[in-house]
Parts: sequence; structure tokens; C-alpha cells
Amino acid sequence: MERLRQVRASRSQAAVEGKLGALEDAARGAGNLMPMIFDAADAYATVGEISDRLRGVFGEWWIFEIEELTSLRRRICAAG
Repeated sequence: MERLRQVRASRSQAAVEGKLGALEDAARGAGNLMPMIFDAADAYATVGEISDRLRGVFGEWWIFEIEELTSLRRRICAAG
């Protein structure tokens, strides 16, 4: 954790925010996100910061348990 604190203290927060903003904008489009992810990482954005921006655009996906899927399927079929 100390190393993370050191990296965050020594990086340019403006550069990180700029790269994360560019990543978020790109995620709202249809292009390849990998160059933007690399740019953000090169500016010392953390995996968590990058992931948070992508989650903000795409949301989160949770896998359902089989029982939940079966219940959901029954409700959908019953609703017609």
C-alpha cells in the first residue's frame, strides 16, 4: 500500500484525469479501448481507477445462480 501511495503522490493527477476522461469518452463510442487503457496506465492510473471509469459506462454484470435464472425464466414465460 505504501508503494501505491508513493505512485499516486508522484504522478500528475491532471494527466491521469485527462487520460481517464479520454478512456471514458472512447468507451461511449465504438472504437478499440486498448490504446486508451494503455495511455491511462502509462500516466499511472490504477487498475481500479480504469475499471471504475469503464464500470461507469458499461455497468456491472453479475452471473446469476441457476435457481435465479429458472425463476426469472418462469416469470418471463408467465408474463407472456
